[in-house]
Amino acid sequence: MLGQHERALRLEVLSTTDPDAIRMLADRLDLDRTLFIVASKSGTTAETLALFDFFWERVPSGRHFVAITDAGTGLQGTAHTRSFRRVFVNPTNIRGRCEGTENIGGRYSALCYFGLVPAVLAGVPLRPLLACVHEMGEACHPCVAVGENPAAWLGAVMGEAAQAGRDKLTLLLPEALAALGPWVEQLVAESTGKRGRGILPVVGEPLGRPEVYRDDRLFVAVGARDGVEALEAAGHPVVRLPARAPKQLGGEFLRWEFATAVAGHVLRINPFDQPNVQEAKDATARILAGERPETSTLPLDELLAGVKPGGYIALLVYQPRKPDLDGTLKAVRLRLRERYRVATTVGYGPSYLHSTGQLHKGGPQGGAFVIVMPQEVAPLSIPERPYDFGGLERAQAVTCSR
Repeated sequence: MLGQHERALRLEVLSTTDPDAIRMLADRLDLDRTLFIVASKSGTTAETLALFDFFWERVPSGRHFVAITDAGTGLQGTAHTRSFRRVFVNPTNIRGRCEGTENIGGRYSALCYFGLVPAVLAGVPLRPLLACVHEMGEACHPCVAVGENPAAWLGAVMGEAAQAGRDKLTLLLPEALAALGPWVEQLVAESTGKRGRGILPVVGEPLGRPEVYRDDRLFVAVGARDGVEALEAAGHPVVRLPARAPKQLGGEFLRWEFATAVAGHVLRINPFDQPNVQEAKDATARILAGERPETSTLPLDELLAGVKPGGYIALLVYQPRKPDLDGTLKAVRLRLRERYRVATTVGYGPSYLHSTGQLHKGGPQGGAFVIVMPQEVAPLSIPERPYDFGGLERAQAVTCSR
């Protein structure tokens, strides 16, 4: 989204336990010329540590590794013990104003080391990016009235709309900013989906005719978009945000983080915790330790027949992400929306467990969850573990069906 810059490192993001996806990337990389960024705020994220052990076995040299984490984590200790090239410890006090940032989830960390270090390595110029952050920060100053504050106003609209039943935040993004959608999805879903409340972001769903939507949608259109006027004419609420160039995304990160916190306040929930994400992590650990979990599944026809107005259908896919699969899932989403007139989402596992997974477990009821997994995958071992990546992936998937 921010572009690949000349003489910069090519950035690859691996946030899966899918054996085929890991194997394909490992085969494609020139490991002797690869720098691995091991990023985990808690330092205990199962996927991150498993991937680290996998690649360390192949490249057992600290000069090939960089860590980003919070102070005092096990990952920080490992990085020092194994002489990582660099360790970036997220600050807990910036000019006396950010006490306790170690308690804020990674979804709010785009403008900290977790987002900025990979950006720099990929050649993204930080000055213009951060200049937009400063500009948005001034526009969102406490002395600015809510109606003129671009983030507070957006958050208030999101929260009030959800309170009124329009809790499906449907993002209409230009192609150049399509990658912003999954980040907003995690930010909003994981922050607001708890205590039976929440806002479901709908990302990547093609825009349809006004009549295919019920009265549970709030649309946010970034830049000019065909079809928006028809939505407004049909009575659907539409928030219009100005188009942004990729280099201006710093301001959008701040806008959405601020807005999400405000929406959480309106919904009377804590937008900075994620209790059900931790619950899923703990459940996965118990399964890997030998627990036989109780699961709750239904035949697909019966599951979909139970979808009610105001509900949604989530396709949760445990396979490597590929363009042809993306296209197939988009076509499936369209057919499901046309038939059931409900919102549809797609999540690639296990990444969605750290984003929409919180809302699936803790948010409003009414979701139908379709888990797609291959019947068999070739085994891929994890060093010093009694299970392989396939076993880890299956355990994570099972936590969704409990």
